[in-house]
Amino acid sequence: MISASEYLAVSQPFTFPGLQSHVPRSKLSEHYGQQCNSLSYLDEQQRKICTSHPLSMVSIGHGVRDAIGECKWQFRFERWNCTTTPTANDSAIDLFGSTLAAGTIPYGLEPCCALLHNLADDRFLKSCSYTVISANKEASFIEAITSAGMVIAVVSACTAGNLSDCSCDMSKQGLAARDPNEKWHWGGCSDNVRYGLLFGRDFLDRSLKKKFLQNREVKYLATVHNQEVGRKVRSAVKN
Repeated sequence: MISASEYLAVSQPFTFPGLQSHVPRSKLSEHYGQQCNSLSYLDEQQRKICTSHPLSMVSIGHGVRDAIGECKWQFRFERWNCTTTPTANDSAIDLFGSTLAAGTIPYGLEPCCALLHNLADDRFLKSCSYTVISANKEASFIEAITSAGMVIAVVSACTAGNLSDCSCDMSKQGLAARDPNEKWHWGGCSDNVRYGLLFGRDFLDRSLKKKFLQNREVKYLATVHNQEVGRKVRSAVKN
């Protein structure tokens, strides 16, 4: 993972050949590997996940983008409202407000935030903070909502059939006994929340837990806790 200043320098595109392209599978794998290895803000474990699940990385970026929008909406009437304001650095926007400045992106969210720089959506291209957050309740909320946003985006991509690594949840297609008076019964595709939760834990939490075991700094476990809170909120929502 990288510091905020290094993150701002990331400019390489995260692109893939079209799913309908005639590029041989072996060439696709090589391309994915090169793209993922070029993403300096990912650690070794995350690069492996990126190479194995490249299209999921795009969903992660969209999830962070949506989480930022939701953060602004939830706090729109509060003193701290996730407002994006220009910084001294024209290439950056301070998402979280100067009062929260601490000099580094939240521990678990660096790779997710950096993915926004590789999306073709100018509105959110610079949405992650240049000066980021210390350990406070605002930081906890951001970590939780971003983690939830990532799960929602990955799950939605699964349900829509946009990811080859997963599909919808086939266990909820109405195999239980039906009410004889029921006029309509859902028999379609439900969200595969379990896959999204597992993917989120693997991508965000594993490296943080490893860092905790190495140096015993509680801040890493705190971030893992906050990210899990976000995932649990999503899993508690019925499909």
